[in-house]
Amino acid sequence: TAVVYFPRVTGALTEREVVRESAVAGGGETVLVVEDQALVRDVIAGVLGDAGYRVIAAGDGEEALRAIDAHEGAIDLVLTDLVMPRMGGALLGRRLRERGLAMPIVYMSGYAEGSEDPVDGRRLAKPFGAGELTTAVRDALKARV
Repeated sequence: TAVVYFPRVTGALTEREVVRESAVAGGGETVLVVEDQALVRDVIAGVLGDAGYRVIAAGDGEEALRAIDAHEGAIDLVLTDLVMPRMGGALLGRRLRERGLAMPIVYMSGYAEGSEDPVDGRRLAKPFGAGELTTAVRDALKARV
């Protein structure tokens, strides 16, 4: 069972909060979300979709590779869980690099550092909130240019 925590918001957002949220909004980039827990995958896809990203979802690394092959156009970022059945995020990252794909990768994990050794990319520790998620995605996309 997976648990995702999001901060509760009561009352109106301040101008500073509105500016901060708009600063992490997507510009239509395509994000491949790879997560074996369907509920977590759906929540993440919903948050990113609401933030202005196009989202492709996959349940593990093997499904992610098939989704990449089937997708017409660029995938701008891969957001993947590290620990999944069949093919985890670290192996997925290596396979992407072997294919010559250089899109940024953000690895999500609820485990301590070093539990998996990803090729490159950023880490996002679980649990995380919607703001942390969108900030991590936006920062990774900005770093690629």
